[in-house]
Amino acid sequence: MRRPAFTLVEMLLVLGIVAASFWLVTPRAIRGYQVWEQQRFFKQLEQQWQAAAVHARVSQRASSVKVLFDSRQICFIWHSAHHMQRKDLAVPGSLTLVTPGKTGWNLQTDGYTTPGTIGFIDRQTGARYEVRIQMGGAYKFVQTTPGRLSDGQ
Repeated sequence: MRRPAFTLVEMLLVLGIVAASFWLVTPRAIRGYQVWEQQRFFKQLEQQWQAAAVHARVSQRASSVKVLFDSRQICFIWHSAHHMQRKDLAVPGSLTLVTPGKTGWNLQTDGYTTPGTIGFIDRQTGARYEVRIQMGGAYKFVQTTPGRLSDGQ
């Protein structure tokens, strides 16, 4: 007596459909993850910047922010009475760090700093993003046109 089962052709057809589905969905899933990772990074960058500014005002000690190109990180440093605290924020692999001009800022005890720009380019889409540090220590995120990044001056 024969039992019902899949034939080899049916099995190959099902595997082909599953493989094609993965082939079509995987790039979108990867891009979705990259977009989520970038959004998370920019939110963390904003939160760390605000924390450094608040710490400088409250503790009456300057904080500093440095862009480290070699390790692809943005480093926040707070000084307190007895020790130094450092928080490194890694730039996602889907972004290229392009910072024209200034690569470090000192947040004074009143939260003020000099203006500058931290620039990023999305490696896949070519979209350009800027984090503009303004005179009073304010932080502004903008998506720029596909042309050159501003010089932050």
